[in-house]
Amino acid sequence: PRYTYLPARLIHRTFHPRKNFALIDKGARAGLYPGLGVIAPEGVVGIIAETTATYSVVYPLFHQGLHVTAELPLHGVYGSTSWKGQVLNQLSLDFIPLYIQVKEGEEVWTGPSTIFPAGLRIGRVARVDPDYAGGFYTITLRTYVDWHRVWSVYVLVPSSP
Repeated sequence: PRYTYLPARLIHRTFHPRKNFALIDKGARAGLYPGLGVIAPEGVVGIIAETTATYSVVYPLFHQGLHVTAELPLHGVYGSTSWKGQVLNQLSLDFIPLYIQVKEGEEVWTGPSTIFPAGLRIGRVARVDPDYAGGFYTITLRTYVDWHRVWSVYVLVPSSP
């Protein structure tokens, strides 16, 4: 689908070890509803979880309950992001098989989903550790969006055909 990019501003954010959230200054009156993607010029921020008439709660990538389909575009393989609650601005990229030759510095983008269009920036690979018993890598990403500094965001509202 095509999207309308609705500008919004973060007016509050948390720095919690497991379940961070942000509050933005747009809500249902602006056409927002739960499940919409939120981005910044630097990359993906998160997903709207709840709305009121004038505000919305956003679960960022740094929330243990949020997983985003992610792609390693150099290889055309998909995984899922997760946050282990340890370090802000770092995510795990899960389910990338060991036969893929992943290197530090590679970009990670959104994969196809109903929330985000494919190809939005998430981050770069910071560390790659093989898990031979599990058959997948343990990959650490450094996100492009800095949770300490993001203020201006855009909500991705699907356009009617």
